[in-house]
Amino acid sequence: MDLVIRNAKVVSKEVTEVLDVGVRNGKVVKIGKIDGMASKEIDASGKFLLPGVIDVHTHIEQLSGDNLTCDDFSDATYAAAVGGTTSILTFVIQQKGKSPLESVSEKMVSAKEKMYIDYGFHIAFTDVNERTIAEIPELVNMGIKSIKVFMAFENSNLMVSDYDLIKLMEESRKYGALVGVHAENEDICVNATENLKEEGFTTLEHYYKSRPEIAELEATNRAITFAEDIDCPVYIFHLTSSKALSKIEEAQQRGVDVIAETCPHYLLLDKEEFESDDAYLKVMSPPLREKKDQDALWKAIKAGAIKIISTDHCPYTPEQKAVGKNNFATIAPGIPGIQTLLPLIYSKGVASGKISINKMVEVLSYNPAQIFNLNNKGEVKVGYDADFVIFNPDTKQVIDKDYLKMKSGYSPFAGLELKGKVETTVLRGKIIYDQGKFVGQKGKGIYINRK
Repeated sequence: MDLVIRNAKVVSKEVTEVLDVGVRNGKVVKIGKIDGMASKEIDASGKFLLPGVIDVHTHIEQLSGDNLTCDDFSDATYAAAVGGTTSILTFVIQQKGKSPLESVSEKMVSAKEKMYIDYGFHIAFTDVNERTIAEIPELVNMGIKSIKVFMAFENSNLMVSDYDLIKLMEESRKYGALVGVHAENEDICVNATENLKEEGFTTLEHYYKSRPEIAELEATNRAITFAEDIDCPVYIFHLTSSKALSKIEEAQQRGVDVIAETCPHYLLLDKEEFESDDAYLKVMSPPLREKKDQDALWKAIKAGAIKIISTDHCPYTPEQKAVGKNNFATIAPGIPGIQTLLPLIYSKGVASGKISINKMVEVLSYNPAQIFNLNNKGEVKVGYDADFVIFNPDTKQVIDKDYLKMKSGYSPFAGLELKGKVETTVLRGKIIYDQGKFVGQKGKGIYINRK
């Protein structure tokens, strides 16, 4: 065998067992007691062996208005690997004047030689017409089986009308593509923002009022209504609100296929962050909510109503963010997070008793692989890709400049002490990060064709 990891606490979504895991040619070939030697052996006694994390919500090399995210594919996937993430899905946003296929082709060329880990794409439609809808079958054939729609941001040329969202759902249903939404009511957000500006309330402590909870509630309910009528699944990106969550739970109980995702910042931070000196570094859309919303989201993860935790990694430098420091309407909305997903959810979810380690594996690895057709990933299982994380639960680390490898150079969780640490990251049987040393190779990440 090429690699044997011995005496590890192997974690699945159901159980945790002390086992050996053997790897050959990038695949898991044996789980259990393994006799004989391998080319490389690791004793993981007392440590968890987790399936590699799959982050399905990232924005890399993305231009939004005048703002270009600060990292490229190599920067982002380097940091991801340090944090235990072995696969990502990232967005291609259709640029005005270009077809979805043209936009995808450009992104694929840029990504191919830069990726340290495995990757796939979502396509975000911004211009829906007969010509662009006709490209859905070819996109699906390329393995791009997820389509995002923005229900807001008309001024940024991202928003799609309700009628066009319905058309996309109808067409996607024919080909097995999953439509997901950024669920905020544009009219409510625009008018709330204008009212605050007229009253002179443009500083960051007022930001959360510009995109109020009712905007998310209404848009989530509207997307569910369309999906239920068309009889197709719908994916709700970055859920923040307990009220919107209640609409999702009600629909799920009726049998509607509504899949909900949330993010670490909505689980661990609240709107009081907008009163801090570095509030400009914590502005994202939708905004942070209240502590009651955090509690509801954690309970929904435990109960299974929320299926995935991902990062919504959308990084800008502090200098880029500071442009809107005194006016929330001009700030670039987005925060970095691609490195800290697993460490945060283990420390503040598992170690604090909110969820089990098995539930963590389910929402960070198993469910992402199942929902987004990432074949042979998301589990430590014979025949699957040998994507692993060796995680030491008995060490601590602080999120500081020495730890952070994200090009943004900061984290909204800066200074936080975390329980547990990623010691080793393995991608298809090859060690790419080990004991603080990065040994991966740029361009070795492969495109995942999600057929």
